[in-house]
Amino acid sequence: MQPDVLFISQDRLGIIGDHIAGAPDLVVEVNSPGSWRRDRVDKKALYEQAGVKEFWIIDPDAEGIEVFTLVKGAYRLHGRAVADATASSKLLPGFKATFNELAV
Repeated sequence: MQPDVLFISQDRLGIIGDHIAGAPDLVVEVNSPGSWRRDRVDKKALYEQAGVKEFWIIDPDAEGIEVFTLVKGAYRLHGRAVADATASSKLLPGFKATFNELAV
């Protein structure tokens, strides 16, 4: 399974080769029709087990963003934002977005 978007920090670029040999720092999934269970359950569990530090779900139907952070091996909701409300990263200070900005 591949995420829609991934981020690997500068100090971890060594995991990139012919493939990525390790967990990205952050992944983003954009829900699409028919992918709700795969993104919210299957991929979320896979990323959690792999140790992905932050996981974002963008939901076009709800016009929202949910941000989960890994705490003691399990994802906890860090924040939720709808429409023009801002979702922010705990992992990357200053990284933030609204659904409306991303939907353009």
